[in-house]
Amino acid sequence: MPDLIPPTLWPPNSPDLNPVDYKVWAVMKERVYKTKIVINVDELCDCIINAWEELDQRVIDATV
Repeated sequence: MPDLIPPTLWPPNSPDLNPVDYKVWAVMKERVYKTKIVINVDELCDCIINAWEELDQRVIDATV
């Protein structure tokens, strides 16, 4: 399993983020939470990784 960014390094509302970053996070959140995560944090991590691997470059390109 790849290392994830620890919560202490997440930019909560950073002015350094651009609209593309927000769009990608919105798409990821929608995909990760379309089914309820009930088992544990490992299941959540797996869902995040799967959503990232399935993210199509066109989603990112469409926000530019």
